[in-house]
Amino acid sequence: MNIQSALNWLAKADINIQDDSLIRRKVALTRFILFLALIIAVTVMFHLYVYSATPYRAIPYLIVLIVLIIPFYQLIIKKDIDSVAKSVLWVLFGAFNLVAFLAHNHQFHFPHIFYPVFPVICVIMLGIRLSILPVIVSSAILLLHCYFGIGEWLNGEWGFSDFLRFVAFFLALTFIAYYNEWTITESISRVKALRENERIIAAEHTQNIEAMLDKKKQLLMDVSHELRTPLSVLKLHLEALDKGIGEKQAHITTMHNKVEQVSRLMSDIYLLSKGDIDQLPMQCEIFPLRVLIEDINCSFQPQAEEKSISLEIHQNIGEDICIDADWERIQQVMGNLLKNSLAYTDSGGCIKIYTRKLGSYVEIIVEDSSPGVSNDNLLKLTDRLFRVESSRNRASGGSGLGLAICEIIIEAHQGTMTLHHSELGGIKVLIKLPQAILDEEYM
Repeated sequence: MNIQSALNWLAKADINIQDDSLIRRKVALTRFILFLALIIAVTVMFHLYVYSATPYRAIPYLIVLIVLIIPFYQLIIKKDIDSVAKSVLWVLFGAFNLVAFLAHNHQFHFPHIFYPVFPVICVIMLGIRLSILPVIVSSAILLLHCYFGIGEWLNGEWGFSDFLRFVAFFLALTFIAYYNEWTITESISRVKALRENERIIAAEHTQNIEAMLDKKKQLLMDVSHELRTPLSVLKLHLEALDKGIGEKQAHITTMHNKVEQVSRLMSDIYLLSKGDIDQLPMQCEIFPLRVLIEDINCSFQPQAEEKSISLEIHQNIGEDICIDADWERIQQVMGNLLKNSLAYTDSGGCIKIYTRKLGSYVEIIVEDSSPGVSNDNLLKLTDRLFRVESSRNRASGGSGLGLAICEIIIEAHQGTMTLHHSELGGIKVLIKLPQAILDEEYM
């Protein structure tokens, strides 16, 4: 085992530290102190037993050696670093007091050098909260020991002023240990929080990308399916023309309709793809919303009368309420909504359009009478190529992209579009668009 491997084993070994810097430091310090205590105890015990005139003085170190078996068992067998840390601290605590007692009248007293370090080790190994009680107990014992050593330590030269200086040094060292541990813990906590936020953001981005890829795959499958039917019809009519079966003009008319259907589908897909990358072509201008709604009403009123559907307009805004938008795009949105309502509303039903001012926004509501849709289907209506009943949508010539196009156009205007159940029995579409701020020149 080389030096690098040994250091790595000392800091990590087989204990699962989960890339935690505080635990890594605890493991390294605990093992270092444990093996250092073992080496010191063996060395001193051997020296006292072999070379000392009083071999019995080696007995306390033998006791320390026996006690060290406990943390070694917890370290090697159980791999419980918290229990090892507590055991090592108890051994150190006992050893410091034992040596301090044995060296009570020595000229160079042991606690002056080593005992003040004990709180620092406690804080590092147990953390701020768990180290409070051991530090208080060990500090009380040490300071009492130092106080009662006045006039005795250092051959009687240890005085009250020395005691006060020692207390000041000890308290300063303890404070520095706690402050340092607090700053390290806070820094590591902030780093962990940042890493966790980065992990969450990365996971969300991954989920969004996966969801987008899934939608793209589904869209390609749906588009392929949508193209297959009109292309198959075109192929059949071309073969019929080639073989002289049926009327030529009927075949041409059908083929023309299918080409128009494919053309509309491609146009809608192109529009959606532009919207997905925020490149929807728009030519915005300021105009009164009331005028646009009246124009829409004039365009669709004949179709509503033809289907015996009542089309009602309720405008609660004046011509001074304007929006900064693309006239053609907003007309496209309203046209798609009304086409859907006219296609699916039962004969004798009604369609209502409301406009009103709502704070800095203007609100457009389009709702129709029965039939309605289920809660699950309501949430999916803006999904691309989704149909509640495909036969109805195909019969009306729709591509299944109308509501998706509406949503992307409204969002491109910094607005929102939401779908709800209508009290009339059908669907209510609620659109919010920012109101344009008019300057004096326009007014």
